[in-house]
Amino acid sequence: MLKAKLFLSILLPALLVLADGAAASDYPGRPVRLVVGGGSDVPARVVANFLTQSWKQQVNVEPLPSAGGIIAAKTVKEAQPDGYTFLNSTGAYLLNQAARNPPPFVMGRDFTPVGLLGTAPQIVVVPASLPVRNIPELIAYANGKPQSVYCASAGIGGSSHLACEMLRHYGKADITHVAYKGVGPALLDVMAARVQVTYTAVAAISAIKEGRLRAIAVTGTRRLAALPEVATVAEQGLPQLTLLTWYGIHAPAGTPPAVVDQVNKALAKAIKDPAVSQALVNAGLEPEAMSVAEFREFMGGQEAGITRLWRETGAKLD
Repeated sequence: MLKAKLFLSILLPALLVLADGAAASDYPGRPVRLVVGGGSDVPARVVANFLTQSWKQQVNVEPLPSAGGIIAAKTVKEAQPDGYTFLNSTGAYLLNQAARNPPPFVMGRDFTPVGLLGTAPQIVVVPASLPVRNIPELIAYANGKPQSVYCASAGIGGSSHLACEMLRHYGKADITHVAYKGVGPALLDVMAARVQVTYTAVAAISAIKEGRLRAIAVTGTRRLAALPEVATVAEQGLPQLTLLTWYGIHAPAGTPPAVVDQVNKALAKAIKDPAVSQALVNAGLEPEAMSVAEFREFMGGQEAGITRLWRETGAKLD
């Protein structure tokens, strides 16, 4: 009996490894689902198109934008961990985790990190008619008009919400946060000067180029190639307003490591493809590939940073 138990204790792990390897060797054997919650779905579609051609299997992008991405996250969390359902993850999920008690999910527990697609700064925009051209001027303008300057976000608990609270807290600006249902409505009200500032990504670049909005800063560590004339917040003397968002891929917890590794390598190949890389740049990302281990470490740092920012700014969900 003891010998039988010893034999099984050696055999079972070996069988699991073999099964895992076998699952990866013919993967994917059917269509793959990529669920998108909050944020732009462009990066997901760009990568999905490349993987569809590479794998000769359809990678279907499924938008579930309701509730700030929470529905998308819960859908993937509850899916079978078989390598056929993935989440197009962004920094908004860590914000939801930090902001809600209890959190609707825990990224490090409920999901397996697969790979990073890229990082993206936000663009600080104001109405073209507003007499400010940089962040210090905006702060001075707001403080000269107490309780009359509004910072629009794309929704409660998102990155633009946090950015507004960072401007108020770290920049000591007399501004009031106003939440909208999406980037589009917020931008329209800024263009109409009904609100005075918002944070956005590439959705605003055409309006900036056309003069309907004025970009006064970017929140990244370097200037955007699409807007080289717009200084970073650090260049304007306010490095504490630096805020990057990111786009990545997560799988349900328990997804076979061999499949995760295979998808990670496929993502790296996609990001190195010139057409994919350019499309991601056009979508406002700085493309970057990471190994699974690197992405897991990156997520740990992001989680700690977002939790600290949410706590220090005193941001609320109401």
